[in-house]
Amino acid sequence: MKLKNRLIAGGAVAIAAMLVLVGCSGGSSGAGAGGTGRDTIRVAIDADGGCLDPGTLDMRVTLQWSRQMADSLVYMGPDGVPRPWLATEFEVNKDATEYTFKLRDDVTFTDGSKLDAETVKANFDRLFELGADAWAAQAHLAGYETTEVVDKSTVKVRFSEPNVAFLYGVSTPQLAIYSKESVALKPAERCVVGGLQGSGPYVVTEYVPMERLTLKRNDDYAWGAEGWDNQGPGKIKTLQFNIMDNDSTRSGAALSGEIDVVHTVTEADAGLLKNAGFQNSPKPLPAISASWKINLGSPIMSDQAVRKALMIGFDRKEMLATKPNIFSPATGVENSSHPFRIDLSDQLAYDLDAASKILDDAGWKMGANGVREKDGKPLDIEVIVYTPGADTNMENVQQQLKKLGVNLSIYKTDSNGLRERWQGLDYDMLIDWNTSADAGNLESFFAYTNAPAEIDEANTAQLGMANRDERIKFVQDFQKQIIENAWMIPLWEENTTPFWSSDVTKMTFDVAGVALYSNVEIQ
Repeated sequence: MKLKNRLIAGGAVAIAAMLVLVGCSGGSSGAGAGGTGRDTIRVAIDADGGCLDPGTLDMRVTLQWSRQMADSLVYMGPDGVPRPWLATEFEVNKDATEYTFKLRDDVTFTDGSKLDAETVKANFDRLFELGADAWAAQAHLAGYETTEVVDKSTVKVRFSEPNVAFLYGVSTPQLAIYSKESVALKPAERCVVGGLQGSGPYVVTEYVPMERLTLKRNDDYAWGAEGWDNQGPGKIKTLQFNIMDNDSTRSGAALSGEIDVVHTVTEADAGLLKNAGFQNSPKPLPAISASWKINLGSPIMSDQAVRKALMIGFDRKEMLATKPNIFSPATGVENSSHPFRIDLSDQLAYDLDAASKILDDAGWKMGANGVREKDGKPLDIEVIVYTPGADTNMENVQQQLKKLGVNLSIYKTDSNGLRERWQGLDYDMLIDWNTSADAGNLESFFAYTNAPAEIDEANTAQLGMANRDERIKFVQDFQKQIIENAWMIPLWEENTTPFWSSDVTKMTFDVAGVALYSNVEIQ
């Protein structure tokens, strides 16, 4: 399960105070934090993994800069279709156990070495050997056996079992390709400036952990991915990433003109940024919708009638009525940006009468205290919450479900507390989502849920389908089955894409929502 890491926002008052402080500091939108005026894009992110090796990182914001320093074999745009990048051609065998890549012959790494088949083999072999020291990459290498060098510009990557998500994996920064000599470095050496040598449009020149990271343009870059507007050197000379772990500090710096692009924006701050002319992507990152993950073996939640009644027993629009900027009601299992999604909003539509009838027919009768009972047991359900914002959403649902005769209690904890109860199967429901542009996220979502055999069988089947069209159709049918059985209950979508100022143009993103700064311009 992938969980977000945020601090609680200080709100408009804190931002107003921040504006006063920044205004007194002498900053301006000219020669800003990067020191080179409009030749620099200044980005604020909320976290830092303390290492420059993306193989060790699974933090969405840190992938924003790691994407700029290294290229991947294939590129996936927002439509989820793989396109040539470092590989000019790629082929997958019928059972997704063998991937063949034909490589470009004009790519140079920043240490002067050339891309070839031996380099690709060295990358994948080394990542697999590193194991837990490259844990973020391991998810894409399940069943890895070897990479065969067919000739100087061709490799075959082999797996002991189907790995249909590997083509998506090789499009991510975690499996980006680095020079042969640099991938042999020890884990600690891979984390620092001058360690890993990529072929990307930018080069890291400074890194102060938990403070800032600077990248300079690679003027020799000439191998951007198919479909990019700009396949040559970036339009911007310098990228300055500023690590600011406080929500109000980041948004305040953006509103004052000290920051051009700001990540991880709260609902309240999003409204202020929009009023100031900032914009963001109209769609969220591809993910499973924020949902109730259900312990399907718990005494109450094992009752399908209860789950089906909950599915339609509250109004998602009402739940989000005070949060119009970055939240929207869920329309299905995978969210509206996901390449595998199917619109199931009709099955999620609020219908109190129908929900009441489902419970009545299942023997859940209204008690004297307004809570339904069955066999002497009240319809008490606990939901575990740990992320800011989710608790207020649940408080709204808590009030709505009283009309249905359901007593929803909210248990607030931190990420460690949530993990302990989740993995110990000590819960009724908890809020979860999984950011990924591949349907493999359905397998990880149902971990530790007492899932029935049908779920495991469907995930095993879809993860072995090499034909993309067949797999999409199968996964969409699987999502229908999930909702029909109420194995999970979608709640909302949250748009976590960054906000950028009106001076920034041509902001583009890959399928996972990572910005492609070589395409960006600034006025």
